[in-house]
Amino acid sequence: MSAELRVDLEQLRANVRAVRERMAPAEVLVVIKDDAYGQGVEPIVGAALDAGARWFGGIDVDSAVRAKRVAGDRARVFCWMTVSDDEARAAIAAGLELGVGDAAYLEQVAAIGGPATVHLKIDTGLRRNGVRPERWRAFCARAAEHERAGRIRVAGIWSHIAEASDSDDDVSRALFDAAVTVARGEGLSPETRHLAASAAAWHRPEFRYEMVRIGAF
Repeated sequence: MSAELRVDLEQLRANVRAVRERMAPAEVLVVIKDDAYGQGVEPIVGAALDAGARWFGGIDVDSAVRAKRVAGDRARVFCWMTVSDDEARAAIAAGLELGVGDAAYLEQVAAIGGPATVHLKIDTGLRRNGVRPERWRAFCARAAEHERAGRIRVAGIWSHIAEASDSDDDVSRALFDAAVTVARGEGLSPETRHLAASAAAWHRPEFRYEMVRIGAF
């Protein structure tokens, strides 16, 4: 016997429309990591675009690059894995926006130039990479130097939260808000803040900011 997975793209379009309506005015980033959870990047991105999606994102460069090929100028694509020089160059050349949560990776991406469009990551407690709060101010100051020199453009500030409890998430949100204030104080002007993934985005409007990341949810 063999297994078969059937993906109803019309239902996917309806789901994306429903999520976008609930999250508005925040944008919805449709997560397409690992070949769109094995469903195929190209058909999933095409259907989500039909439903109005304007952001896609994935951990792996391959899925993100494929999403950008489909989306073109219709949507922005974010890739958040720390990768090698060659992969980072390919990502930047393809028009991806990179998640940067490490001081060494910031230098690596800035050296490639372009300028690279980046989203700086603060660790708000999940410990899934991201710059620790005590090192955040210096990190932002360095990013501002690179931005003034034309090597990068800081488009966003972001983080992951544990979604373990409301109280834990409230602590993470306070750390995130403080980090954004520090970044602005160092001269950065990120237009997109994104903290929440599926569960927090769905249930807690105050976590939505300008964008939320929705995946297998």
